Amino acid sequence: MEFEKLPLHDAVLEKIEYEWASKVLTVSGHRSVMPPEAFSLQFEDVTDVFVPQKEHWGASSSINDLITSEQEFLINMQSGDTISVTATAFKYASSNT
Repeated sequence: MEFEKLPLHDAVLEKIEYEWASKVLTVSGHRSVMPPEAFSLQFEDVTDVFVPQKEHWGASSSINDLITSEQEFLINMQSGDTISVTATAFKYASSNT
């Protein structure tokens, strides 16, 4: 599935973990469907990560949309912040909780 088409609009971001030696970044949270569904996004061969939390539009842990361009993956949050990840690939997984 294409990054921009992942079903993550309004999903709640809970955790971001970076494994330095393996250059793997994992973003995880849950989708607000019934029943709630856990998700994880794993980025591989990461060379850059930017995680601002200025909350220009107010506090929110929800994802607005996703954008990608070549090796840059953007997670636009409903707070007005944009998480930027430079990586060679991503994997998406979800499961019912």
